[in-house]
Amino acid sequence: MKTTTALNPKQVELLKFISKFRFVTVAHIQNNFNLKSRPSVNLKLNVLIKTGHIGRLYDRSYRQVNKPAAFYLTPKGLREIQKHLPYITDAIIKNSYGDKRASDSLVDESARLLELSKSLATNYPAIKALTARQLGDIEYMPKPLPSLYLALKVGDSTSRYFLYYLQDSKRYDVAVSSKIARLVKYRESEDYARSGNDFPVILLVCDSAAIERLAGRTIGSALNKSFESMQAYTTSHQSLLQQRSRDRALWSSVDDPDSLISLDDIESSS
Repeated sequence: MKTTTALNPKQVELLKFISKFRFVTVAHIQNNFNLKSRPSVNLKLNVLIKTGHIGRLYDRSYRQVNKPAAFYLTPKGLREIQKHLPYITDAIIKNSYGDKRASDSLVDESARLLELSKSLATNYPAIKALTARQLGDIEYMPKPLPSLYLALKVGDSTSRYFLYYLQDSKRYDVAVSSKIARLVKYRESEDYARSGNDFPVILLVCDSAAIERLAGRTIGSALNKSFESMQAYTTSHQSLLQQRSRDRALWSSVDDPDSLISLDDIESSS
């Protein structure tokens, strides 16, 4: 007869962390939980792999390019964590069957969003960052979902942001144009008004200078043709990762691309 071993609180917290970002590495886990021993983390993960809660993406080619293994929750792991996290829907569990065949670009995007979230939290301790997985069951959110939904509380007020990470790809021009066109259409629909909050500021984090220029021009042009307005700012992925102080100016308004301001300056001008 098979027996079921109940997960302990530490294991549940680990599954919650993985579920939020979908794919994580040992280094991410060490950093998030302040764990110094890599072998100890691997041991913890191996236990959960054996119980069927976690899967691992790795093959010999990873070693040749010094690429770390990526870990994800299996459908069993997601069903277990669904007891603790209402945002884990049946649709998410169903879609997770394909995670064992996830593309390198999807895994890399998850890693970069995790690192961006960490950088933001380091410089803005009060910020809350929700991933697309955590937003999927909120009906008034845009589609495609933002990479991150940010809420920064200062005093009695809360500023909100849709952050879109614009990756470098073979046809990034088409991807950027399509994403921005749908975002502007969403703004015109007033769907977000159901949240009861002001429309979030748009933050476009770009993989390259070329993508940043394109994103700024594209959203500026789209807004000039729209009856609605929204604040939109761009920066580079590298600049955001390298931010070491809260007051560092690294965001460019699409209305004034030659000037840089900090996130706090954006907040005060909202």
